[in-house]
Amino acid sequence: MDRRKFLKIAVTTGTALSAAPLLDGCGTTASPSPSPGLKVGNHPQAAVHLGDTVTPPNPEYQAEQYFANRLQELTNDEYSVILHPNSELGTAQAMNDLLKAGTALQFVKCNTGQMNNILPAIDAWNLPYAFVDPIKLKNAEHGPMGQKTDELLQAGPGLKVLGWFDGGTRNVFSKIRPIKEPADISGLKIRVTSATSPLAQLFTGLGATAVPVGTSAIYGAFQSGQIDSAENNVPFFVTNHLDEVSKYFSYTKHSYSIDPLMVSLAWFNSQPTDLQAAIIQAATDTEAQERTLWAAGEITYKKQAVTDQGIIFNDTDVDIAAFKTSQPVKDAWAKGPTYGDLFTLLQSAQ
Repeated sequence: MDRRKFLKIAVTTGTALSAAPLLDGCGTTASPSPSPGLKVGNHPQAAVHLGDTVTPPNPEYQAEQYFANRLQELTNDEYSVILHPNSELGTAQAMNDLLKAGTALQFVKCNTGQMNNILPAIDAWNLPYAFVDPIKLKNAEHGPMGQKTDELLQAGPGLKVLGWFDGGTRNVFSKIRPIKEPADISGLKIRVTSATSPLAQLFTGLGATAVPVGTSAIYGAFQSGQIDSAENNVPFFVTNHLDEVSKYFSYTKHSYSIDPLMVSLAWFNSQPTDLQAAIIQAATDTEAQERTLWAAGEITYKKQAVTDQGIIFNDTDVDIAAFKTSQPVKDAWAKGPTYGDLFTLLQSAQ
C-alpha cells in the first residue's frame, strides 16, 4: 500500500498514530463531517506543524486531530500534519512568533488573551463580560468583528484566521475559597495570561495580585505558592490536572475563551490554490466538530473533577450582576475606545 495512504500524526510521545477514529469528550466515536469532497493531488507531500498550549485529551486537541485527518482526506494525503500540544513548542507568544515566518510552524490554535502582544486591539474581545450570550459571540466571530480581526492580523503579524474554536466561559478556580461576590477576589494571587490584559486589570482592581504564568507552568505555580488561584474553563482545569492543586471552581463567567485557529499567511499564500481551498474547508469542518466535542467535554470533565478530586463547583450562587457592575469592569470598558474599530464592532455585536 502507498505509504501516503497512512496518516502520520506526531504526538507528544513522538510516535505515530494510525488514522483511528477520534473520541469525543464522552468517549464515543466522532464521525467526520459529511462536507463535500475537495480532493486534490499531484503536489509533493509536505509535513506541516500545528502548535497549541492545551494538554490532551482536551476537546480542542481532539478537534486538532480531526483537522489533521480531514486535511489529509481532502488533499489525498498531500500533507502530513504533526501536532504539538502542551506548549511543546513554547508559550503561545513564542508560537505566534514562529507562525509569522511559517517555515517551522504553519498552524496555531491560540486564545485571544494571549495575543495582545502582536495585536493590542484584540483585547476588545477580552473585555470582562464582553459577551454573555454564546449565540451573539458566534455571530460576532463570523460577522464584521471577526472579519476585521482577521484583516488586522493579516496586515500586521501576518496571521490568517481559519476558524474559531469554542472554549466556553472562563471562571475562577482556587485552593483558598469559593468565589460568590467581587469581594471574594480580594487577596488572591491569581494567574493571568498577560499582565496587560483587561482581565488582569479586572482582578487587580478587585484587590487580587495578577500573576502572569505560562500555561505549562500553572501546576508548578500552584505547588510553589506563586499563585493560589487561576481562571479558565472546565476542560482546561481538568486536562491540565489543576483539579489536583485546587479545591473550588466558581462560575464567575467573566469572559468567554475565544480561540482562533490560525495559519501563517506567508505559508498559506505559497500553497497552490486548490490546496488553499482544502485547508479552508478542513478548518470549517473542524470548527463544527470542535463545538460538538466541547459541549460533551464540559459535562464529562465536570463529573470527573467531582468524582476523582472532590472539586466543589459553585455554579448557582455567584453574583454575576455584582461583577458586571463593579468599578473594575467599568474601568476596563473605559479603555475600550483605544481598541479602535474592534471596540466599535464589539458594541454593535452586543
